[in-house]
Amino acid sequence: MVIYEEINGALVKLDENQLKEDSHQVIISTLNKPLLVNWLKNEEFPEPFFEDIASFEQTPSFEDFSEGTVLILKYLKLEKEEFMDFYEENVALINLGNKLAIVCKDEMTAFDIEMKFDKRMRGKKTNSYFELYTFLDILTDQQIQALDGANIILEALEEDILSESVERRETLKNLYYARRSLNRLSHIFVNESVALSRFFTSVNTSVKKKFRFEFLDLKEHKQSLVAECKSLQDKTVSLLNLQLGLTDNKANEAMQKLAGISLIFIPLTFFTSIFSMNFENMPELKTEHGYHVVLVITIATGVAIYFWLKKRKFL
Repeated sequence: MVIYEEINGALVKLDENQLKEDSHQVIISTLNKPLLVNWLKNEEFPEPFFEDIASFEQTPSFEDFSEGTVLILKYLKLEKEEFMDFYEENVALINLGNKLAIVCKDEMTAFDIEMKFDKRMRGKKTNSYFELYTFLDILTDQQIQALDGANIILEALEEDILSESVERRETLKNLYYARRSLNRLSHIFVNESVALSRFFTSVNTSVKKKFRFEFLDLKEHKQSLVAECKSLQDKTVSLLNLQLGLTDNKANEAMQKLAGISLIFIPLTFFTSIFSMNFENMPELKTEHGYHVVLVITIATGVAIYFWLKKRKFL
């Protein structure tokens, strides 16, 4: 748990965590800290929100209640263990009175957000809405980074498909995972855009004017995330079609070679059929060099057809 306090208009990180009633403070913590939980309960923070923050299934949302506001967004990170697997976690931005609390579920997430916030804000002149914008921008940048990672993975997968260095079954499985993950991300980004729009609507006019460029920047970033996610979804479909097309081409090539081999043996089968007849009057059977002549003709015919097929690239 980390607490920043505004002193002379600038944020200062406290050495000892202590909540002061009359001071503007920024709190970055996980949900299991007694100091945070007791403060929220004393401020009559609605109990259902505790479950919403902890629930994996909770979608991004914004709620405005009598004591303050709560904005629940997603912290995203691309996992390396599984193909195109994203770690996602709820992050609640709670604005109660003169305090802003950033509540996470995991300690590492809280640490990462705190480090980025400290780098941007320590010692700078600030106010509560600029702090809130900074946290929103940190989460958005994290999402952009995760989506950029997904794009790099899909580009690498495209190269593997074209070079045929990955087994077909493995490729199809990876494309399925990618499409499923991107569908999930698209759902998250759309819901976040709606939640942020509701948040911007709740802000008073003077704040909107003061931070109009910051709010516009966030809105544009969310729209670009939705568009980029849609583009990557289309890319997975294109890669799937590419993989299926290459598989069909392989099957067609195999059938073409089988047809070519069959074509070589058709005249050979014809000669065999003729000279295997049991008629008594077959002059060729009594010819001195008949066997050798027919053998040469048969082999020559097969070789001629073979080179003709090679020239036509059937073999």
